[in-house]
Amino acid sequence: MSMMTAAARWFAGKRDLTAELLRLRAQLDQLDANRPSSIDPTKHRQWETDCERLKTEIKAHEGALAIATAEVAKAEAAQCEADADAAHHALVRQARADEKLVAEINVLAAKFAEKLAALEASRKLIRLANETRGSRPFIADPETRVRQRMDRGRPAITEKRKVWVDAAGEITRESITDREGRWVRNPEAVRQEERSFEICAELPPSPMPFERFADATRLIDIDGRQIWPPHK
Repeated sequence: MSMMTAAARWFAGKRDLTAELLRLRAQLDQLDANRPSSIDPTKHRQWETDCERLKTEIKAHEGALAIATAEVAKAEAAQCEADADAAHHALVRQARADEKLVAEINVLAAKFAEKLAALEASRKLIRLANETRGSRPFIADPETRVRQRMDRGRPAITEKRKVWVDAAGEITRESITDREGRWVRNPEAVRQEERSFEICAELPPSPMPFERFADATRLIDIDGRQIWPPHK
């Protein structure tokens, strides 16, 4: 009989014994609640017999349930161990399969180091050109051009409102108070115009992050030799 079949048998046995034990205890409780009220000794003897029978059945079921419970615990422990073994073997297989990742990373690291070297060489050439450019426009290096983009800013947000203006076109109030504190029409307000008002200021382009790729990267090869940054 396989381990799984034995475990299933013990689980089913524990379940059935638990249910039967509950039923027997309920019968005993019911019997105890209905003691004979008759003066007939036969009925009392029968009640005592039934009580003893149920107590014997309950004791027998309790013993069987204890054995089933212990076997279920053993089956659960065995299943946990089997699951742990399976997980361990799966990880061993995964580790072997992932060995190819190490070789792939080694190749990618070498390619990445080449790209970084080319990027740094370009930046150095551009820096030298900027130092001697004279009146020519400043040249942004490739990384700055990509990582600090003008379209990452935000233009100012405006809204249009109708306002009153005076004869000179200056914004004024539609109403003012006279000497007695009453609101009257402002004689200087000659017409209404639609004007634009800034409600949210312009945001400049976000600066390039502080660290450059070349400065933030350290690469080694499969033998542990540093391939970036290059040794000086």
